[in-house]
Amino acid sequence: MKRYPWPRQLTIYLELGFIMTGLLFLGYQRFLDGAAVRPVDVYKMFPPSADPTTDSFTSSYSVGVLGDVIGAYSVKTDKTSYKIGEDIYLTLNFCHNRPITPIVQFTFVDSVITALPARQGDTQPLGCYTDSKVIAAKVPPQLALTPSDTKYQLRGVISYRANPLRKVSYLLVSNIFNINH
Repeated sequence: MKRYPWPRQLTIYLELGFIMTGLLFLGYQRFLDGAAVRPVDVYKMFPPSADPTTDSFTSSYSVGVLGDVIGAYSVKTDKTSYKIGEDIYLTLNFCHNRPITPIVQFTFVDSVITALPARQGDTQPLGCYTDSKVIAAKVPPQLALTPSDTKYQLRGVISYRANPLRKVSYLLVSNIFNINH
């Protein structure tokens, strides 16, 4: 075996150290959260007409490991007319596969966007839910300053950390509704 002078040996050891560190990082990134080749499925949102219990449907809506915004989903409110202070319920179809709490933020949109503060979403038991009614928001008092019978749309973002490297977001858009004073 050939002996190198100590500066060359030190360089070789440093290069091997960098290579090993890189391999460890790549292994950590690839197998993070047990998501080697299979997708990361924490929450899945489904169109209202879909059945989330079928395997063919869930496999086609799998979430990749490095993506961010999954898509925009049309959701329905429980009523078409609300008063100030009333809760707005949305009907959602989703699967919750890991105990992760999402961050939820909604905005009321007419000609002006009224944003509500972000909040932690409700922690649901693991499983799939069809036609689940979820409280989206309470009609804020500042909307009383707008003309009566103004048409609004509720838009929301549900996001969570699938792993330390990846944040996943779902965009929700409701039907048009009125707010009466």
